[in-house]
Amino acid sequence: MGAITPLAGVVLVAVSTYLISRTALQPNLLDLTIVIVSVRALSVGKGVSRYLERLAGHDVALRVVVDLRQHAFNRLLPQAPAGLARWRTGDVLARVVADVERLQLALVRGVVPTLGAALAAIVLVVIGTVLLPAAGPILLLGLAVAGGVVPVVAWRLSRRPEQRLAAARGTLSAELVELLQAAPELRLLGELEPAERRIDALDTEVVAADRSGVARIGGSDAAVQLVLGATVFGLVLVAVPAVVAGQLEGVLLASLLVLALAAAEAVGPLPMASQALVTAGTAAGRLREVLDAPPPAPDPVTGPASAPVAAPPGDAALHLDAVTASYPGSGAPAVNDVTLTLTPGRRIALVGRSGAGKSTLAGLSVRFLDPDTGRVLLGTTPLPQLLGDQVRSAVALSPQDAHVLAPTIRLELELPAPDADEDTLHAALVAARLDDFIRELPRGLDTPIGEAGARLSGGQRHRLALARTLLVGAPLLVLDEPTADLDAVTGRGFLTDALRSAGERGVLLLTHDLRALPVVDEVVVVDGGRIVARGSHEQLLASDPAYAARLALDLAAG
Repeated sequence: MGAITPLAGVVLVAVSTYLISRTALQPNLLDLTIVIVSVRALSVGKGVSRYLERLAGHDVALRVVVDLRQHAFNRLLPQAPAGLARWRTGDVLARVVADVERLQLALVRGVVPTLGAALAAIVLVVIGTVLLPAAGPILLLGLAVAGGVVPVVAWRLSRRPEQRLAAARGTLSAELVELLQAAPELRLLGELEPAERRIDALDTEVVAADRSGVARIGGSDAAVQLVLGATVFGLVLVAVPAVVAGQLEGVLLASLLVLALAAAEAVGPLPMASQALVTAGTAAGRLREVLDAPPPAPDPVTGPASAPVAAPPGDAALHLDAVTASYPGSGAPAVNDVTLTLTPGRRIALVGRSGAGKSTLAGLSVRFLDPDTGRVLLGTTPLPQLLGDQVRSAVALSPQDAHVLAPTIRLELELPAPDADEDTLHAALVAARLDDFIRELPRGLDTPIGEAGARLSGGQRHRLALARTLLVGAPLLVLDEPTADLDAVTGRGFLTDALRSAGERGVLLLTHDLRALPVVDEVVVVDGGRIVARGSHEQLLASDPAYAARLALDLAAG
């Protein structure tokens, strides 16, 4: 269809020109019946062909976009959260959404017009050669330059500017997302206007780059018309003497010349097609940069030719054996030579200042990240031999930056436990100290809580995340800074209740708050990614002056 549409348009113009030329000689209209019917058929056929081309082309393009987006998400998910830290959130969003959308340009505006123009040009050259053998080489040369040389030059000139434009779009998207996320804080600090000026400057850069691209396309279109005009002039030089010599009928002269002018319908879109291919190629490169990055903790490959995935172990003990780990793109390890064992029923507190490596150990425990050296085992099975879902069904994490996904508390709690009854949900809320708050809500569990839990306080979101984690039913729990948004009294009571509600489950508590540590079995002090002290709370008080001094400061602050 992409070839029939421009070809029908060109032939329609040529046949119409022939009809006008013959009519000027006042022939018998019966002699023109076939030509008149041909004009009507070509007119209708061109419209139908154009419709079918657009229908089929966009259908295929949209199917490709759906497949690409699904592929992109499937490749991105294994990289979250550790692997995605290499890129800015807004830039990743721009690549997965906008760049995937631009890839459909490769088909609709790039491949289809190019193949259609190539096929139409071949037919045009054949028609011209049949009408006048000397016209064939001239048409071939003109169409080759207009449809080949000019688009290739446009393609080469567009590659580097298009890369700069794509990078500018990604930076603008990243800055805009960060501005929207941080707008309240920027407003409080008086930095909102400078941030808006940066957005305006980036937008101006993108607009200027777009205008430059439009100018290049305009220049390419003008070059195509210039080449086709020169082709017409060349045809005049050979066609007029041929008419004089009787080698070409006079009524066919105008039709032959119009073939070259009308060829603009076939080769005219090619400069824009080359631009679309450049845009799609740049978008594909940006996508590959993200999607082809190795995930920090890939699932084992399944299939007939691969090793079988290990079965979930019956022993739920978690062992970190001399692990050293660093984040992708980071040279320095976040944790270094850490050995730790968590068994069901045991309570271990991992304490240390911010940046000591506690959250990295949490990520290693649920296999968001694999160690560079050392091993992490569940029972006797190394975690890399298990699927991520198998690991996280045995080790549940309540993260520090808890994200609320559902619009109501009930739906949020049903994410890990879709079949849980009211009593089970209520027990989890009691353990997380949210039951009193829920009773005060007008619709209870079904009260809307806003996007990402916007209607909840930071402490309430943490407690809801804990309740959600308890409902997973995993034998091991990792609680990352669960009291970060709570006051001292509530935080101490919350920790005590959380450890008690864990029952026979093992709990790895990551915290910098030492006030509730007398209730744990072991305290592990981390500093600079290494374990610098460990023992019971009482042992550390007696043997570690730094620990005792830190506890005194925390008690004074509380």
